[in-house]
Amino acid sequence: MVFARLVPVVIIPLFFKYKPISDTELRERIINLAVKMDLKILDVFEIDFSKKTTKANAGFVGWGKTKRVILTDTLKYKDSLPEIEVILAHEFAHYKLGHIFKLIIVSSSIITLSLYIIFKTRDYALRFFGLSSLSDIASFPVVLIYLILFSILSKPLENYISRRFEKQADLMALKSTGSKESFISMIHKLSAQNLADMNPPPLIKIFFFDHPPVKERIAIAKSF
Repeated sequence: MVFARLVPVVIIPLFFKYKPISDTELRERIINLAVKMDLKILDVFEIDFSKKTTKANAGFVGWGKTKRVILTDTLKYKDSLPEIEVILAHEFAHYKLGHIFKLIIVSSSIITLSLYIIFKTRDYALRFFGLSSLSDIASFPVVLIYLILFSILSKPLENYISRRFEKQADLMALKSTGSKESFISMIHKLSAQNLADMNPPPLIKIFFFDHPPVKERIAIAKSF
């Protein structure tokens, strides 16, 4: 929660040049969209993403008085205004639906459960590795092994929840903008620009995809 407030004003400026967006028409459309979706934002900014990558992105970051929209320069000049608008509607939907805090609760619960299991099984693990106590610095790698294993085991569940949230955000973005064609063209452009796998095998999707595959997102939009 602290980082959510600090990221836009402390972290991002460490890596990118940060300035208010110069495109007044795009700024006005984004602010009007925020008002339509009952959100308050500080302003719309752009960062020079192109000096590090060709990937495109947009986000609604910050918390409280630091809430703002950020567009990458790789996005602004390659996509039409309706496409950028639908991207931001998706990001606004995450905020409106409380997805960020829900994911924090899920992750925190998994970490808490992991630490509890480490505590309950510590005697067996310490004996196996010939260690005396978890407070011994030599036990730290054992804790890391536990956490890595729990991360692998919990990843399918976390990804499943995240994909559900992404689908909900897509549906709200489509409803808020009414731009089915812009949504589909935007998904096609971003997948090509970011080298996304449009239709991965089921196991890859389960373990590595926290967003629905492109093919599924387009099918949802077409049926909307």
